[in-house]
Amino acid sequence: MTIERDARAILLPAFDSLDFHVVMEPFLRNGGCSILIGESRSEYVARRMSKERLLKESASLFLEEISRLKSANPHLIVAVDEEMSGIRRLEALAPPLPSLIEARSLPPVEVERRCFENAKVARALGVTMYLAPIADVVDGQNPWLAGRTLGTDKEEVSRLVSAYISGVQRAGVIATTKHFPGFNHLDADPALVDVSLHTFREEILENAGPFHAAIKAGTKAIMVGPAPVIAIDPENAACTSEPIISMLRRDFWI
Repeated sequence: MTIERDARAILLPAFDSLDFHVVMEPFLRNGGCSILIGESRSEYVARRMSKERLLKESASLFLEEISRLKSANPHLIVAVDEEMSGIRRLEALAPPLPSLIEARSLPPVEVERRCFENAKVARALGVTMYLAPIADVVDGQNPWLAGRTLGTDKEEVSRLVSAYISGVQRAGVIATTKHFPGFNHLDADPALVDVSLHTFREEILENAGPFHAAIKAGTKAIMVGPAPVIAIDPENAACTSEPIISMLRRDFWI
């Protein structure tokens, strides 16, 4: 092994189309082991796939492109955004997840079943990881997560997060709960500008109940958020913050 191969093994290259082979095939031959099949910025903002994509992509094409990659690495991690309320990369390719309004009215066992049916088809298409569910409890403003979260009631969010994880992982797809430690208020989108979470530590921990629920439900992965959390580590983005990652490991993942 070399440091270059080790570095590729921890990267998650993201593409907004299925036109990725020129980049991905040499990447996989040289140590890469994962891909994020994502969406365009306009689709991300709209929280839905474009008409052009829906007309162009099919389940057979999606499977064909992933199968070609897996011939280079049979253990390839294939990730997509498939959120219950928000971005659904597999729109029209897999049975729909319940909408947030539906999910709130359904018993957990039915939410779990709907998520299982969606992920079972995704797994047949070659997908192995969902970058979801979103466990942030947003009780302020947050343009980054607008239209994507599961509500402001921590108990309800915990219930939906747990059902989602159980259904998705029963189908053999890894659920990635995001975005620890929870970003209840951001003034702007951290993908576009430098912005930090200024919430007090006590409130952050109070809102973090859905992450405890996710771990209890068996989530196999947790995504740490992209913005600094001033009350814990004002210098580093949460995803690169040793204090925040240590807090996750010490106080949550037990």
